[in-house]
Amino acid sequence: LTNGGFEVASGAPWQPAQLLTTIPVVVNPAVAHSGNDYLSLGNFNGPSTGPNSVAVFQTITIPTNTLVARFSYFWGCSIGNEAVGADVFSPAIQDGANGVFPDPHGSANSGYQPGSVDLAAYAGKTILVGFLVQAQTAGVGVQTFFAIDDASLMVFTADDIPANDNFTNATLLTTTTNVSVTVTNVVATKEANEPKHAGA
Repeated sequence: LTNGGFEVASGAPWQPAQLLTTIPVVVNPAVAHSGNDYLSLGNFNGPSTGPNSVAVFQTITIPTNTLVARFSYFWGCSIGNEAVGADVFSPAIQDGANGVFPDPHGSANSGYQPGSVDLAAYAGKTILVGFLVQAQTAGVGVQTFFAIDDASLMVFTADDIPANDNFTNATLLTTTTNVSVTVTNVVATKEANEPKHAGA
């Protein structure tokens, strides 16, 4: 996943869908979750008939041997003087002709909140991931928008299982000076007779 912070003014490689023809990137460091820019979806009235949604997508491929795949992002909302729940925001996943919209949220004034979707079930597939906003009420929605920022994709495969997963293969730190390392236990396993850590 690239340009998850929407810092590229064109929005590329995100692609517009539904009622959009361009990627609505807004430059406003005071509103962005981080950096200078964010994606703004909304600010349109729901029609009585026809399309009532805006969306952006990006094409990604999940490796065949994936163990963990998580699509994460931050989202917030401003509704102006409109009613709570007039619009609905959701992450969106398109697998061929099949689209799913997990974790939907009705519009309401809120600061940024974290969101994430598990994509491990799509291992070995090329899919579209992104965001969708629906204006559900005719003539309502022009004041409501959702801000989306800092989208990311974390993937761990079987190749990422650490060589020192078991105690017998532990990596010894032999230096006598200060050591700073970055580690993860996302794909680490519990071996036989390993004691519980923090009660888990």
